[in-house]
Amino acid sequence: LRLALHSYLLPTTLHQVGAQAKMGKKSTYSKSSQVEPGEPEEVEEGEVYLHPDTLAEYGRSVEHRWKTKEEIAEQEEKEEGERDQWGSRIVFILSAIGSAIGTGNVWRFPYLAYTYGGGAFLVPYFLSLFILGIPLLVMEFGLGQYNQIGTVAVFKSMHWRLRGVGWAIVVPTFLITCYYNIIMSWSTIYLVNSFSLELPWTTNASCIALHNTSYYVPPSANDTSNMTIGGPECFLDLTIQNVPGFAGIGDFVWQTTLGYLLIWVIVYFCVWKGVHSAGKVVLITVPLPILLLFILLVRGVTLDGASTGLAYLFRVDFSQLGSVEVWTAAASQIFFSIGVGMGIMPTYASYNSRKLDCVRNAVIISLSNSFFSIIAGCTVFSIIGFMAKERGVGIDEAVAQGPALAFIAFPRALSMMPAPFIFSILFFLMLLNLGIDSSFSFIEAVNGAISDVMPKAKTWKVALVVCVAGFTLGLVFCTRAGYAMLSFSDHFLSNTLLVGGLVEVIAVGFFYGVKRLRNEIDEMATAGEEERKVVRRKSLYHIASLHEMKTGVKPHPRINKAILAGREEHDFEAVDMNEEKTNKMKTSKSRMTFHYVLMRYHDFETRVLRHIRRSIWWVIEWRIILPLLILALIVGQLYAEIVTPFKIAGLSQTPAWVVPVGWVIMVGIGAVIIIGGMIPFGRSLPAQVEKEREERKEKSGAKAAVELEEMKKRGEERKKREEERRAGVDEHDGSDVEK
Repeated sequence: LRLALHSYLLPTTLHQVGAQAKMGKKSTYSKSSQVEPGEPEEVEEGEVYLHPDTLAEYGRSVEHRWKTKEEIAEQEEKEEGERDQWGSRIVFILSAIGSAIGTGNVWRFPYLAYTYGGGAFLVPYFLSLFILGIPLLVMEFGLGQYNQIGTVAVFKSMHWRLRGVGWAIVVPTFLITCYYNIIMSWSTIYLVNSFSLELPWTTNASCIALHNTSYYVPPSANDTSNMTIGGPECFLDLTIQNVPGFAGIGDFVWQTTLGYLLIWVIVYFCVWKGVHSAGKVVLITVPLPILLLFILLVRGVTLDGASTGLAYLFRVDFSQLGSVEVWTAAASQIFFSIGVGMGIMPTYASYNSRKLDCVRNAVIISLSNSFFSIIAGCTVFSIIGFMAKERGVGIDEAVAQGPALAFIAFPRALSMMPAPFIFSILFFLMLLNLGIDSSFSFIEAVNGAISDVMPKAKTWKVALVVCVAGFTLGLVFCTRAGYAMLSFSDHFLSNTLLVGGLVEVIAVGFFYGVKRLRNEIDEMATAGEEERKVVRRKSLYHIASLHEMKTGVKPHPRINKAILAGREEHDFEAVDMNEEKTNKMKTSKSRMTFHYVLMRYHDFETRVLRHIRRSIWWVIEWRIILPLLILALIVGQLYAEIVTPFKIAGLSQTPAWVVPVGWVIMVGIGAVIIIGGMIPFGRSLPAQVEKEREERKEKSGAKAAVELEEMKKRGEERKKREEERRAGVDEHDGSDVEK
């Protein structure tokens, strides 16, 4: 009882007394509780004076008594109003790559490349990457990084009536997470079953077990696929216990539900401390699937028949480039694969320092995503080529996409390899890591939007509420109608991302201002380049000075010229080390030359990127090209809906009511959110938004002024030390240091 009173009641009392003391009031407080009294001017008998600063400090120490260092740091950061930051630029890039690289890179890109001309498909793919993907990514990085706020707050800062647009982007992302995690649940079940010398889908035992269940639907007289093909199809049906249509929506599958719960628990602990916990997770979950994919690639290309599969993947058929479907498929793959239009990238970029180059980061992340897709395509088709040769069928019969590739074609192919359980573990572990990275990035976007609306809310509480809500909504996918519900939700919710992307580029082009965004991106990059430029020249100067001290050989005239120019321009300190420390440091002529060449390369790269950032291309791209491209994608999707009616997985014929209901739900949700955001809930909303904007400007201005003042102070100190050195005499040869 005493501990409870001391920990919870005393700090409140101390803060109250401190507040009264600041207001000039005296407080009656027991002398036994007196803590470091100050110097009161007048204290009556029975009263005690407690200094406000002492009280506040003591109260904080009691509040932090039972907290970890991380929790104390998080609370102090919240109290100061500062936004969380990534641990480093590498952590941010890994997080963004982990969000972009997902299961679609493994089971969708190879199928599209095979279907639409093989190697010729790479032409529209990379054109879409540079015209659609990278500009969209640069735009989202710039919005989040400069404003230091999430998606909803960014649109709210443009105009308070646009806040609904931010929610219309974030809400579909949250709903996509609900069914995306069910695929990770199936991957978990397959991963657990892979820890067996005899894989369960390699025998007919799963088919026998399936035929004895109550939900088994016997094939028609013309369909004997389950009996002739066997294992993988039966095991998948036994895992998800699918029934045709929506008839089994009330019957839960216990193993799928447990796997689904496990995935949500993992996602929660990935984001429960915001970017601090997510930044540690990506150091494992991003490199690991890349390593596993390379292991599978090396094994795949050594299999008999792998060359046949790779030849089918990279065959060049330029006649396909005249089809509109090829260009639509390539642009759609870029749009959905990079993760733009989902609110993830602005949120991730908002945790960055304002000194990073958005263009450089966008190029690195986009090319990494495409490189992973190509490697995944080589892996998939090398193994499919092996399977086709083993079964004596053509590539056309063996190839698949989506869940059919991951849970039917690949398990069958892996079961034909030596030691199949090892490669099965590697494959499903890779699939699970790819999904986890994407899943918690979706949740981080939702958490960021909520935290911007409620800045005082604890990060772990926001994450807990979001994850519990997502698990509850996603339970419908754990039923026997879950496969049909997944097919339905994926088809219609993915189309909402295109609409959200279109509204996003229109808002930036006509409300935020494309020239303003371009200038802000250039301003942030220029600030970071100046710092890196000083560091590179200072490093070269120290290496050259140490080399001259040790060997007595002066550096090359070009290197010496660069050093002198750097010292005059940036005025960094000279090298002043004792002999012992100098001897321990390693330096050589080759190392000095390497640093010089690296410095010149970075200078060249900086000049090129500066010209790219300041070009008129971004204005044309964001104002004209992007809206037209995304609008063309939406029209293409609508045309595909008319020409090829949507079919629910597991049904030979989709009910007539499914498509109208899906479109009504999709359009209805977006319209309600956007229109709802235009309604001012309270007359003070526009004034509140304007006040928040002014506070952000004042805060950033004050911070910039402090940094400028510190820079001036450091510059004056350096000049003073340099003058003192020039006034002195060198101890070694008695000559003037300046000479």
